[in-house]
Amino acid sequence: MRWALIVVRSIATWASGVAATVVGAVSVMLIAAFSDTSPLIDRVIRWWSRVWLVASGTDLEVKGGEHVDSDTSYVVVANHLSTLDIMACLLAVPLP
Repeated sequence: MRWALIVVRSIATWASGVAATVVGAVSVMLIAAFSDTSPLIDRVIRWWSRVWLVASGTDLEVKGGEHVDSDTSYVVVANHLSTLDIMACLLAVPLP
């Protein structure tokens, strides 16, 4: 029975994620057609990330986020423990 729950959860996660990807991609393309530096693009990307993480039941806890300086450039590297690393990085690091 547990495997059935895992399968249903996986299908629901992927369905939500794919739908959010389509909506987000179209939204970003439309916004970028008018202004490729619009802050709305970052909002759409963060929404997309949040949909994937919420749908998968992932809890994201950020420690040290207050030390990130928005006037400094950073290279963010994930160790890819899961396919959700990208979404977690996009939400965890408060930078455009």
